[in-house]
Amino acid sequence: MNFKEGEKNWINITAGSSTYKLAGMVTEEFPQFEQYNEEDLVEIQGEVVCDLIDKTMFSIATEKENMYNLNAALFQQLIEDEKTVFRMVTSDGHRLSIMRRETEGAPLPNFDKFILIPRRGIQQIRKFGEEQDTFQFGVEKKKIVLKSDDSILVIRLMEGEFPDFENILNFISKEDNILINKILFLESLKRINLFTEDIFHAIKFELDNNQLVLTSEHADFGSARDEIAIEYTGEKLSMGFNCRYFMEALQVMEGESIQASISSNESPCLITSEDDEGFLGIIMPMKLS
Repeated sequence: MNFKEGEKNWINITAGSSTYKLAGMVTEEFPQFEQYNEEDLVEIQGEVVCDLIDKTMFSIATEKENMYNLNAALFQQLIEDEKTVFRMVTSDGHRLSIMRRETEGAPLPNFDKFILIPRRGIQQIRKFGEEQDTFQFGVEKKKIVLKSDDSILVIRLMEGEFPDFENILNFISKEDNILINKILFLESLKRINLFTEDIFHAIKFELDNNQLVLTSEHADFGSARDEIAIEYTGEKLSMGFNCRYFMEALQVMEGESIQASISSNESPCLITSEDDEGFLGIIMPMKLS
């Protein structure tokens, strides 16, 4: 295969009997690589970054949903008992996912608030992290920098404010916990979801006397009903949820069982697991017609 530069930045490529022409550009017009401060980089484990992303990325708002500030993941650094903790938070307005992980490295310098990393940036960080045991990571005013032995990734940050999720956490009652077998619950949701409408995936939850009843209905396919044995001794509750939101959260959670907290027919559902201490999910209810 032969390459030859032609006039006006055209590139001629020949390979056997084939010929191709590609339009090029003036070297000076190519964007300059972002400059960064090497002293602001600290070592971070790739597994920690991947875990933060895997547990939260599914609830980032899509570009179609037109919620600019929610098209990103909030990333924070917390210092707790002299340990560095990273927290990632995502929401699409209908659900909220939070993941926390301790890191063995030193805290990031000059980073005391939060940053918003766009969805596409999160996807690139995930790819970068899965290929490295450790890499250098730094936060600057309008960008983040990831550096390994042979690669450098610079991602521009989004500007704006993220919803006050701390108030939501304080609002949710953690009484009357429901203990559910995660695998049985997830398999039931998958079956019930087959009979939901494509847009809202609406299903009905009925809680009473150590039993959870899931029902759904589709105008063309029919209806479904499933019962699951749970541990619950609170008041009888009946509410609607998006089935897909529960499925996506359960698929990334660890452990054999989950705890759910729902205080009324119109309150959000908080889900956690004792075997996945860093994860917390909140799913908003929906009205059923």
